[in-house]
Formats: sequence, structure tokens, C-alpha cells
Amino acid sequence: MKRIFLLSTLCLCLMSATAQKDLNIAGYFSKPYLELVGLSHVHIEGNDLVPYNLSLFRSLRLTPESTPDISRKLMEERVMEDGKHATKKEVAMIGGRLYYGFYVLPPKDEKTNRYIFFRNNCLKPEAKPQEIMLVYIEGKASPAELKKIFKRKSN
Repeated sequence: MKRIFLLSTLCLCLMSATAQKDLNIAGYFSKPYLELVGLSHVHIEGNDLVPYNLSLFRSLRLTPESTPDISRKLMEERVMEDGKHATKKEVAMIGGRLYYGFYVLPPKDEKTNRYIFFRNNCLKPEAKPQEIMLVYIEGKASPAELKKIFKRKSN
């Protein structure tokens, strides 16, 4: 019984570690990137996400001080590269740079939708807080359900 439990746990860990493996943004959710000063990382999976119809939530918040502008540009480029494969997207640019992106990626399987959300407040000097946010999400939730969740959480 213990072996089955350990094997199941190991499989779940490996699945979440490789969840966004096929994406250009995958490297941002692993070492050494996660060890940057000024970076906040959230990784949630399991029962906490069930009420939201999600199975995986990963987010990064970076301050301008934590990464040089060239790294932020590279992150934008990687997000846009992954966005080329999106089935739906909403994008806003400022000065030729990606300010906002919401991408609906091809499903992982019949039951699992995948999403990328990106926002670079650093492109608006008056914006508070000055930060970049990158979010990767998996689950059954539709784009409309996700927007309701984000709207509810920001109020």
C-alpha cells in the first residue's frame, strides 16, 4: 500500500513539473530563475483549486529591480512565441512591447485547458505596483470562468 501511495505521489509531482514543459516560458518556473531576489512565486495544485475548476496554477511576480530590461524583453518574446500557438488571445502593446496578453493554448488533453496570462506594468511608469506578472494555468475552467475569477479576486 505504501508503495502505491509513493508511486502515485511521484507521478503527480513529475506531471506538475512537466506541465508547461513544451512551452518557451517553462524555464521561468524552475531554478535558477525562481531564486531571483524580488521574485514572488506561487504554485498551487490539488484540492485548493477544485472550487475554481482548475488543476494547476503557477504565477511569478517580478519587480524591475529583480531583472534587467533585457531579461524582461526576453520574457515578453517567449510569451509571444508561445502565444503564436494559441487558439484564442487578447493582446495589448505599448511602444511595440507586450503590455498584456491572455492566451488560450491548445488543450493538454480532452479535459485540461491551458492558459497563459502576462502583464508588464513596468511599461506604464504611473502604474502601481511596478511589476511583471506571468501566470500559467491548467484545468477545466473556460476563459469566461477565468475572467470571472480574476475579476472577483481584484475587487
